Amino acid sequence: MKRREARERALQALFQMELNEMTTDQAIQNVMDEEQDDYVETLVTGVAEHKSELDQTIETHLDNWQLSRLNKVDLSILRVSAFEMLIFRRCSRPCKSKRVN
Repeated sequence: MKRREARERALQALFQMELNEMTTDQAIQNVMDEEQDDYVETLVTGVAEHKSELDQTIETHLDNWQLSRLNKVDLSILRVSAFEMLIFRRCSRPCKSKRVN
């Protein structure tokens, strides 16, 4: 599974966890069907484990806005993004930027 797809699945799982009282395992099972992907599991469990830290970081960058006013989809996107940038910094393969002509 490509990372883009893994991020989509992770967002779906986190959104489900936000709306319903689900464990990370239940949410991952719901979005993954019979598949398994380590990156999805890493994102979902990582965001869940660091949720308060991520929320504090996000809230410091909200100008005249409160975290509670963000819709759940936007909040999930911000949490995954912050987790990848601040906590999960490693890149499993060499990162290359594509030149646009």
